[in-house]
Amino acid sequence: MTVIEVYPNKYDCSLAECFENYDKDEVIDIIRGLGYEASYNKKEKFFILVEKKSLEFFSFFISLKYGIVEFIWSGLPWGLLKARLDGNYQDNVRKPSFRNYNELICILQEALVMYEDYKREILELYIPNKNYV
Repeated sequence: MTVIEVYPNKYDCSLAECFENYDKDEVIDIIRGLGYEASYNKKEKFFILVEKKSLEFFSFFISLKYGIVEFIWSGLPWGLLKARLDGNYQDNVRKPSFRNYNELICILQEALVMYEDYKREILELYIPNKNYV
């Protein structure tokens, strides 16, 4: 079982329980507290983390619409990224949901650990034997 298969089961609540009315500034403060700079795109309604490592730019978009978390790395939602990596386009990757800021913090902590792993692997593919992350 992969992390993506387990992840949403850990953070899964009904739509009635989901925390829809989060404060955007509070979420930015949470992300900053986790060590990342973020901004909010009002038009597209998502949070953005963009980093430059070596010659590569990494982008991490986070949508919290309806209290359901969708992650997009380098232009690909997690479900599509997973399908491209393992070749299985039949799986339905469920998105984690949250009831409060504490659950959101836990979700973001786990996602950012995976994001760091992702960046490290991408850099290894393009620039082997370097430690940029």
